[in-house]
Amino acid sequence: CLRDHNGVVKPDVISYNTTISAFANAAQNCENGVAMAEEAEALLFRMKGRMGIEPDSYSYNGVILAWARSSGGLPAVKRAESILRSMKYPTIVSWSTVVNAYAHLDSALKAEALLKEMEHNTRSFERSNSSHARIIP
Repeated sequence: CLRDHNGVVKPDVISYNTTISAFANAAQNCENGVAMAEEAEALLFRMKGRMGIEPDSYSYNGVILAWARSSGGLPAVKRAESILRSMKYPTIVSWSTVVNAYAHLDSALKAEALLKEMEHNTRSFERSNSSHARIIP
């Protein structure tokens, strides 16, 4: 948490991430996991909007995990994928969480397609980094 110029404590990215993580855990363990995932996603947007706090990969991954754990079926997994695709720099955790969610739905073809996309993106990233490494003395 941070304090403003008046000494008032305000939440920071860690405060939000901790709460998003709590909703992701609750999504797996409660009767209405979809409601918990919706709350996690609402926090993500509140961070960006009202609070002006830039979410990090932990923020996005927490929301993706909440949707993946929500027992909301295909619509929930598609929502997780939508969050993944909204990320500027998805991580291996982001991709793997969505691939795993599709696998748990017995959507092997979709899981494989995402895995191939992740492999392609990783190779592109590695080629891009190796090119930069050759340019920088």
